Amino acid sequence: MPWGNAMTTTPISPPRQPAVFAEQATQHASIEGLLADLRLVTAGAALAPLLTELQTMLLAHFEHEEAEDGVFSGLLERDYSLVGELDALRRQHREITVLLERTVALLQSEPEAAVGAAHNMAGQLFAHEQEENELVMQTLYCDCGEND
Repeated sequence: MPWGNAMTTTPISPPRQPAVFAEQATQHASIEGLLADLRLVTAGAALAPLLTELQTMLLAHFEHEEAEDGVFSGLLERDYSLVGELDALRRQHREITVLLERTVALLQSEPEAAVGAAHNMAGQLFAHEQEENELVMQTLYCDCGEND
């Protein structure tokens, strides 16, 4: 065959910061586990420790992604055209943080209403994390023209 084996693919260069992306995967798994627990809560009293843990976890997680040497920088290093998508993810971080703060405040005054708010916030956070996962997979593990 003059054009070579059709199944041959161009090697994809590895991420320059593999530890950063491995840590993000670990954090996402922890967040997803906590969200699964949160979705099972039906009474406001059980919500407080989960929300506290989520606040702590998300603060560290969002900092990890947005840091100068974090996940988002690594993605931009690979594909600068992602700047708009990453800006949108940063905005989502702020929105989710506000939703979580409002849910914690609601827990103090209306514990049962806080359960619904927590479930809503958990759904938005889960969708956000999935969007990040897809972007990372698409960017790091597809041939984007490097090494051609």
